[in-house]
Amino acid sequence: TETPTYALVLLATTIVLEVSGTLFLRMTLDDARYYIPAYLLYAASLSLFSWTLRCIPISVAYTTWCAFGTIGVSVASSVLFHEVISVRRWVCILLTIPPVIGMYILP
Repeated sequence: TETPTYALVLLATTIVLEVSGTLFLRMTLDDARYYIPAYLLYAASLSLFSWTLRCIPISVAYTTWCAFGTIGVSVASSVLFHEVISVRRWVCILLTIPPVIGMYILP
């Protein structure tokens, strides 16, 4: 079955919210006030994620959410927090993509 475009947009939105919440959580190391936006972003992400499950099976949605969340946090932490990620780690991070593709195309 084909996944409606709005469900994929909603899933992408939940990923962006979750990644943002994780980045704010990292910022709490410098200022505890960042807990508030971090938790609000997590709550929004989880709330919207439940809506994606109306159109996307949880196994597919969660695999996608985890993989692209991992990629998003890795890229953003490298840029924003100057975290050094080795080439080997980047390879491992990118290896999260094939399972997502498989979940969408395999029966």
